[in-house]
Amino acid sequence: MENVPADGPPSLGFSLGDYAVFAVMLLVSMGIGLYQALKKPADIASTAEDFFTGGRSLPAVPVGLSLCASFMSAIQVLGVPAESSRYGFKFLYMCLGQSLNSLLTAMIFLPVFYRLGITSTNQVL
Repeated sequence: MENVPADGPPSLGFSLGDYAVFAVMLLVSMGIGLYQALKKPADIASTAEDFFTGGRSLPAVPVGLSLCASFMSAIQVLGVPAESSRYGFKFLYMCLGQSLNSLLTAMIFLPVFYRLGITSTNQVL
């Protein structure tokens, strides 16, 4: 039998340390955003196209990291380890299919979109 305190189970809430880590994470994120906003000249994102595509002058690594970050949601980051431990190799098949899909998209569709100068599949229609 477990040793349960006399006053009942412990409360499930943030402690002071949790609040400190959360606050530091928010401050670091805000600091990165402010640094990037103040570092660049104001005329870089003069149009919506420049804002969404970065003026088409960014190297491949930042664009790739941005795509990965936008593709993965917080639910996916939290849920993938749980799903893989629960379902094992069945989940691995889904991950392999997703990787194959990403490679085919990067090799077939993205070069066509880039040459056409479009940023969304909706613009094709």
